Amino acid sequence: MIFGRIKKQQSALAVSLLGSLAFIGLAIWGWNLPIETALNFVLISAILMMLVMMAAFVTAWLMSKFRNRR
Repeated sequence: MIFGRIKKQQSALAVSLLGSLAFIGLAIWGWNLPIETALNFVLISAILMMLVMMAAFVTAWLMSKFRNRR
């Protein structure tokens, strides 16, 4: 049962990534979006994602520190 659920999650992730890549490809081809602009969007998105992950990490670390104080 566990492996079936993992396989479903992985296939959903693969379909989501494929759909995202197709949308980006159509934006570049259909709307004449320069590749440099698309790469800038990817870079900005990656930076923002790292900032959110760092904020979550710091929050979890602070919560563990306050919990261990008691």
